[in-house]
Amino acid sequence: MAKQVTFKIKRYSPSEDKSWVQEYTIDLRPGMTVLEALWNIVRHVDGSLSFRYSCRGAVCGSCAMVINQAITLACHTQVAMLGTDVIEIEPLPRMKVLKDLVVDIEAFLDKYKSIDPHLKNTLPHERELLQTRDSRAQINDAVKCILCTSCHAACPLTAVDDTYLGPAVLTAAQRFAFDDRNENRDEILKKVNDTEGALGCRTVSRCTEVCPKGIEPSIRIKEIKAQIKKHANEGKL
Repeated sequence: MAKQVTFKIKRYSPSEDKSWVQEYTIDLRPGMTVLEALWNIVRHVDGSLSFRYSCRGAVCGSCAMVINQAITLACHTQVAMLGTDVIEIEPLPRMKVLKDLVVDIEAFLDKYKSIDPHLKNTLPHERELLQTRDSRAQINDAVKCILCTSCHAACPLTAVDDTYLGPAVLTAAQRFAFDDRNENRDEILKKVNDTEGALGCRTVSRCTEVCPKGIEPSIRIKEIKAQIKKHANEGKL
């Protein structure tokens, strides 16, 4: 007989403005991830359950949620590895819930867009812009960000200050401010040179604890602060 697992899922109905916890018990198969378990529930138990997903391979970041009180990716979490027959699932904190496990990330995306996260170079080039190994090493971690918003949801400051950009946005700022192919580096540093940006970070490092890609956003923010200080001393800011 197949082992059974019970999922206690926090749900939300926008039409009723009502939250509740609903239980589902399903058969566990070897290697089943939490995302696959959710799909099993939708297909065979309750088709009304809502959640967000896309790649199923820990690349898009869409399926970030709270699983047994830990912020993580559902597609990257095997049910058996959780070591329990009862699994509690909730939507990401600090964000408006749209339905069940689906949260509104528009405010987060607006903050992301506000730093102008693009490479800008006006010089004509006959081929691609190359980097040295040392130059690339400065942004190796930040480029791994998949914008899953896990760190944004975990950050204590985003819970109390709606204006704070948050660790994911500041990680993106580090990526584009440290890329030597980008002519917009100083402008990006200016955009995060205040308490709503890098200077607001208190280095609690919850962002680093939950990052599924091991980016260590708190370290990236420290690097931005150091760069801001350096540029200020040089009269560039």
